[in-house]
Amino acid sequence: MPGAELHVLAKTMFRDFMNAGYQARDVITFATELLDLVIASVRQTKEPRRAPDEEGK
Repeated sequence: MPGAELHVLAKTMFRDFMNAGYQARDVITFATELLDLVIASVRQTKEPRRAPDEEGK
């Protein structure tokens, strides 16, 4: 998805949150949770696998 489409998606989601009665701090909490999930996913895919004999060292 190109950057411009992501920008539109973010603006739309923000507007939808606000129209649904959420406050800015709620959107920040949501964004933080989303970033935590992304970070965990990236870390999972980038962590090298340890050989069984290297575990616990």
